[in-house]
Parts: sequence; structure tokens; C-alpha cells
Amino acid sequence: MSIEAWSFLVSRNPYLDYRTIVAPDFICAAGIPNLLARAADGELTDPGHAIRRKVEGSEVGDFSIVFRVVQALEEYINFGDGENLLRDSFGREIYLLEGLVIKGISQVSITNEDLEGVHTQVRQSYQKFWDCTDVPPVETSSHFYLKIDEFSEALNLLEVEEMQPLVVNSEKTQSQNSTWKLNQKLLFNFRISSIAFSPRENKIAVRSYNPFVEILSLTDHRSIDSIDRKLRGVLNFDEILNFDNDRAISFSSDGKLLAFSIIQGADKNNVLLWNINLRKEEYIFKGHRLSPLGRIHSIAFSKVGNLLASASQDSTVKLWNTATGEQYASLENAEPVYSVSFSPKGSTLVSGSSKGSVEFWDVEGKCRLDILKSKALSSIKSLAFSSDGSTLAVGGDTVSDYVDAKYVEIWDINEKKIIHVLDGHSDLVYSVAFSPDGQLLASGSKDGNVKLWNVKSGKETLPLPEQSNGDSRAEITSVAFSSDGKLLASSHMDGVVTIWRS
Repeated sequence: MSIEAWSFLVSRNPYLDYRTIVAPDFICAAGIPNLLARAADGELTDPGHAIRRKVEGSEVGDFSIVFRVVQALEEYINFGDGENLLRDSFGREIYLLEGLVIKGISQVSITNEDLEGVHTQVRQSYQKFWDCTDVPPVETSSHFYLKIDEFSEALNLLEVEEMQPLVVNSEKTQSQNSTWKLNQKLLFNFRISSIAFSPRENKIAVRSYNPFVEILSLTDHRSIDSIDRKLRGVLNFDEILNFDNDRAISFSSDGKLLAFSIIQGADKNNVLLWNINLRKEEYIFKGHRLSPLGRIHSIAFSKVGNLLASASQDSTVKLWNTATGEQYASLENAEPVYSVSFSPKGSTLVSGSSKGSVEFWDVEGKCRLDILKSKALSSIKSLAFSSDGSTLAVGGDTVSDYVDAKYVEIWDINEKKIIHVLDGHSDLVYSVAFSPDGQLLASGSKDGNVKLWNVKSGKETLPLPEQSNGDSRAEITSVAFSSDGKLLASSHMDGVVTIWRS
């Protein structure tokens, strides 16, 4: 007897977080290889042991994975032939989650030799992945046949631990199932303007409407660092600054730097660049002018190179070199700029204005490429690229009739056209964020709700559990996905951070 199987590998390198490196051809063809990174999880497995998990309701049907979790060694990337452990840029041990994908969810016995064969197959792919600094395409694996002979291989069968099945919100099941569960509610004694997940470590940064940032561990939710410029109370922020538009905070792609807007003495419209590991200030970027209606509204790091963008009420987007502390460019807009986002490759920058226009910029040429007008939005509050750069989410405010108002759009970047106008929020949308696999879009609104949307269909999924049910006092100021897509967080003006786990 034999069964059809495919090899897969999930791991990380010094620069990129855990992601799918090798996946079956049929899963890659469906565009859902990241599903394996969601499904494969767990602690180191003992010799002779493996983990089995069922995946139900995916776009390719039900299937099972059987895998082991092992430590990555230098010899796996031909970096010496010893048994020293591979580590990431923070010194943490790297694991390999390697195993088999089997169609259907029936019980199948796997031997240690089967997984050793997988290890040999995926090792070459891991070698190529080791030096990547940008997200590479997932390598495909073709099917092969496992021979099942209980009599001759009984002594080599693995002891298998069963994990809870992963039920997928694929397009065909999203209207029926929701896998998101409330994970934690964090309470703070200050109003929260924005949050950001670290892309490299298990951390979240929480920013208030004054120069104060709290960095917390997602493992035990304890405070790791508090960045307080001790300027609270110097200004009456509610009267002098429009705090509704002040949501500027961002981690660099390697997780080593954190940037956020700051009031610094007489200069009230600056960007602070903070070194996470050293817990010290790297640079303060000065150059934006202060306006009574607001200051720096949005900050974004490029995923490649050393550039940081800041968008301001002064109608400029400024680009800063985070390595030298110098200004790289100043991009002049016709109106105040509320949001800014880099394309994944960093060659294009988009900015959203207070008048509903989205401007496209050539980063290297420091020039405008195009200006497009939103169909439904009178002002742009938030922009986000999908991970492959093909789709742009646009959230904001509208002057349309209340009943017919639409607050979120999804744009096709290649065609430069709007493909979905999302109907569901009852007030302006402050924040939008794509899941890492690009299948889901989260939006956070002044109406107090976080909504999840299927990007392909433009339809809303089932509501997230334990929300505020539209309490305007708990209006959502920002939303964010963790880099592995397993966590979704929202910040509330009333001092609550809600975290869900898929």
C-alpha cells in the first residue's frame, strides 16, 4: 500500500520571521502557502516523535500535516560541518518545522525514515533561503508515494501528538466559520493613538497621544521598555493639536528601531528614532512645520534600505536616512497628508491627503508618478500595501449621505483601479491592515468596530468576538497583524488594546 504525499518546510533566517519556505505544488497554485506557517507550530519534538494536525475548510480542501520541530544546525547551510546551532540576529535559536502534507484527514502512520527523507529534500531550499533579506517565492514540492507496510516498519513508526485542527476561513467557508478567538485585553491609564507589532520579536508597541510609548512582551504582557520624554502636561494636547489624526508609530523591518512622532521643547513636529536593544535615542528628525490642526500623522519604514517616511499636516512627506540621520527628500503635496506607505520593494511610496487623493512617488527619483482620486473617500486616513504589492487598501472619511457612506476601498495597483468599495462601517476608518498572506483586510473605525474582509471577494467575514459593539467611546484608533498572521490587535481611544488569535 502507498499514499501520495508532499514535503514542506517552515522556518526563519537571521532577517525574516517564520514563513513557509517549501510547500506542495497544489497549495502554491492556490496562492495559500502561508497557511502551512499558520498550521505548523509547537515545541521541539523528541527523537521518534512527530506532530499531526488537520487543516479543514481550505481552498484546496481538507488535508493533514505530519511534521517535526528540530533545531537548525550550521551544517544545514554548509556553514561548517559542526553541530553549532543557527541563530537569528537577536541570538535566538532557529527551528525547522519540516514534514509531510497528505490530502484528506485520515490517520496515516509515518516512519522516522519518511521524515529523514523530507529533511534531505528541503535542506537545499533552506540553504538558498538563509541569506535572503527580502521575502523570496515559496518553492514548490511535487508529490511522491510513501509505502505503508505495518509489518516491516512497525518498529520505526513515530509516536504522533495530535494538535487541535485548524479550521480555515477560506472564501468558501468564511461566511460560516470564524477561527479568531479573543486572546487578551490590555488596559492602560492613557488614551491610545496607535499600536505596532515588532516584525522580528514577540513584542508590541503602544503609543499614547503624547510623547509616551510602552513596549510590551506578547508572551506575558509585561512592560519591556517605557519611552517617556517627560513632556506630558506641558501642552494642552486636546486643544492645541488634532489628536484624532496623530497615529505615527512604526518598527523597522529588522525590529531594531522604533520611530514615532514627538513634541520636543519648542520643536513640536519631530520624529524620534529609538534603538530597541540599546534603549536609547538614535536621532531626532526635524524639518516638519507645526500646524494648529495637527502635526505628523503617519510614519512608515521601507522594508529595504534605510529610509523612513513621515507624513504631516504641513502638506509634505519627508524621507529620512535612518543610518545617517539626514533628510533624503521632501515631497510637496497640495494638501495635508494623513497617511503614507512604502511598496514592499521600497521603490514606490504612496501618500493619502486630506482631500481624498492618493499620490504615487518614485522613491529613487524623488518625484511624483501619479495622482489618483478615491471614489468614495473625502479624506484618506490610512493606507496599506498587501505583501506582494499588487493591492492597496485605502481607509478614511466621506461626505456622502450617512446611509450610503463607504469608508474602505481596495485598489488594484497594476490596473490602478478600485476593485472593491467595502460597505459595513458607520463612521470614518482610521486604520487598515492586510494579513501577511494578503487574504484578509482588517479595518478599524471611529464607530468602535474592527471588521475583517475577504480581499478576493470584498465580503465581510463573521464578526470578531467580544468587541465593544460599536461603543463610540471605544473608537478604534489602529489595527495591526503580527508578522506570522496569527495575531490581530486593535487599539481603542479609551485605553484598551484587544488582541485576537487565529
